[in-house]
Amino acid sequence: MPLFSQIPPFEKLQDAISALSSDIPLDGILVSSPTFTHAQVVREAAKNRLHVFVEKPVDETADKIRNMFIEAKAANIELCCGFQRRFDLSYKKAAESVRSGAVGRPIMASIFFADHPVPPKAFLLTGGNIFMDLAAHDIDFITNALDDKVVSVYASGSSSSEDLVKAGVHDNATVVMNCSKGEEYYLFYHVLFYAFLLVSNLSHRIT
Repeated sequence: MPLFSQIPPFEKLQDAISALSSDIPLDGILVSSPTFTHAQVVREAAKNRLHVFVEKPVDETADKIRNMFIEAKAANIELCCGFQRRFDLSYKKAAESVRSGAVGRPIMASIFFADHPVPPKAFLLTGGNIFMDLAAHDIDFITNALDDKVVSVYASGSSSSEDLVKAGVHDNATVVMNCSKGEEYYLFYHVLFYAFLLVSNLSHRIT
C-alpha cells in the first residue's frame, strides 16, 4: 500500500476504491468531507461493501441521518459517526471521573463555548450550523459520559447580521437539556467576534 502522500487525488470515490483495492483489500473508509457530500459517499461505500467511519454530522437532518443508517444496515455494513472529544485525553479523564463516582453524582452542568477568532462568514453561511456543528459535540459527550439519554430539549438561537438572518443561520444559541436520570444541562454558544470586543473594551475601561 503506498504512503498517503504518494496517492494522487481522485475526483470520484469509485476511482479511489478501484485504485487502492488493487494493492490490498479494503475493509472500510474514513470520511472527512462537507456534510452535504456524506450521503453520496456512504452510498458509494455501501455498494462496495465497505464499512464507513464518518465525522459528525452524518447528514444535514435527523430524517436523512436515520435513512443513512437504514441503508447501511440493508447493505450489511457498519456506519459509525465519530466524535473526537471521546478520544481527547482531557475529556476522557473527565468522563472517567464521572463514571467512577470520583466527582459524585452530577445533577447539573453549564457549558460555554465561544469561537475566537470568529470563523469566516462564508463558512457560517454554508457549513456553520451551530446546533449540528457545535452543540452535537457537547450533547454526545454528556450523554456518553453519563450513559444517559436526553428526554427533552429547549433550544433557541439568534443571528448577529442580516446575511445570517436571511440564510436562517444562528451564530448564538442556548440549549437546555433534561436527561432520563433527572440531570439538567445548559449549553451556551457564541460564534461572535463582537462579544469578544465588548468584553475587551469593558476590561480596558475597568483597568
